Amino acid sequence: MPGWIGMVEAIRPGDVLREVICDKKGHRGGVDFIGLFRDGTLVAEWHYVYID
Repeated sequence: MPGWIGMVEAIRPGDVLREVICDKKGHRGGVDFIGLFRDGTLVAEWHYVYID
């Protein structure tokens, strides 16, 4: 599913968008993304980049 627009178009009633932050122990940075969850299952994700 391509990008944010595709994920938003896939949303159904009852779905939940969550920011998922995965920290790596001992390393800087992790994989952060916005997840689309349906009935507790991740069905799509959109990865973004923070620029400091």
